[in-house]
Amino acid sequence: MNLEENMVYDLKESTSHLISEFACIGSSHGWLILSDHTTLSPFLFNPFTEARIQLPSLKPLIDISEIEDRGLCKIVWKGKRMLRSNVGLRRCFVSRVFLTAEPTGGDYAMVLLCDFPFQVLLYYKNGDISWTPFYDSGFPPRNVVEDIMCYENKLHALTIHGAIYTWDLGSGYPENKIYNGYAAPNGTFQRQDCLMYGVYLVQSDGEILLVARNVPEEGDYDITTEIFDVYKLDLEGRKWVEVETLGDNRSLFLGQNQSVSVSTEDFSRCKGNCIYLTHHNHFSNPPEGSEMGMGIYSLEDRRISPIFEFPSKPLSVFSPIPCFVIPSSC
Repeated sequence: MNLEENMVYDLKESTSHLISEFACIGSSHGWLILSDHTTLSPFLFNPFTEARIQLPSLKPLIDISEIEDRGLCKIVWKGKRMLRSNVGLRRCFVSRVFLTAEPTGGDYAMVLLCDFPFQVLLYYKNGDISWTPFYDSGFPPRNVVEDIMCYENKLHALTIHGAIYTWDLGSGYPENKIYNGYAAPNGTFQRQDCLMYGVYLVQSDGEILLVARNVPEEGDYDITTEIFDVYKLDLEGRKWVEVETLGDNRSLFLGQNQSVSVSTEDFSRCKGNCIYLTHHNHFSNPPEGSEMGMGIYSLEDRRISPIFEFPSKPLSVFSPIPCFVIPSSC
C-alpha cells in the first residue's frame, strides 16, 4: 500500500514468497528485517530492489535445539529449557530493531531488542562476525525496555515507566551507559480504566517524544478503541510533559517498524497532527476482520479512522503483522 498514491499494489511473486516464508521482525531506513525462526539467521531485505544482506546468526545467544512435528520448538538458552509454539516464536524473539543508517553504503550498525526468552539488547556493526550483547535486564519488572532509537549519535532505550537508558555510540560500539529516571505525569502513562498496551520513543523535529498506547479495560478489543497520549521530554525538569498537538506539519508512524516522525510537507498525503499505527503485539494478531490491524489516530478529535478501505478479505489471525516501510530520507 502506497500512502502517497493512495493505492494498493501486489508485490512481485519472489518478494511475496520471501516475506511469507520468513518472519518480518521490523523495518528501518526503508529495509525489512526478516528472520528464519528455525535457524535464527536474520537478514536485511529491500522490498523495492530485492537486495539482501545476510546478518550473523543469533544461535550462539539463543539456541533452538529442534522443532517437533506438533508445532512446538524446544529452546535452550543459558542452560534453561522450555517449549514454545512456532507461531509465537516468529513474533516474539525480536520485538524491536533499529538501523543507524541506510545499509547500502556499508557504514551502518544495528540494534535488536530480544524479548524471548529473556530481554537483551544486541549490537551489530557492519563487518562483525557476531552480535554483541550489551544490556541484559534479567527481567526486572520495573525496567523492561519497550522501544529503542538512535539520536545525536546516542542509543536510547525506553522503559515502560518512562526511564531512558542511554549509550554513547561515538566509538562505534555502545559504551558509558547512563540511566535517567524521567517522571511520568501522576506517576504513570496508564489511563484510568485502561490497560497499558505499550510506549514508543520517537525523535520529532528536534524533540524526544514518548507515545503511550492504552486500551479500555472493558469490552472487546478493537483497534478503533485505542487511545494515544503524546509526551515531550523536559530534560531540565527531568520529566515528561503531555503535549496536545504535533502540529499540522507532523505525522508519526508507530508499530513494528522503527518509530518515525515525518513532515507533511515532504509527504503531502500524510495527515498532520496524526499517528499512523499498526497492531503491535508479538504474542497475538489483531482480531479477525479488524481493518487489517492499521489505522490513523487524530490527536485533534481523538478518533481512529481506517488508513485505506480494503476491498479484499479482512486480516486473518494467521496473517503477518502489518509493517510500515518508510524511506531512509525521512
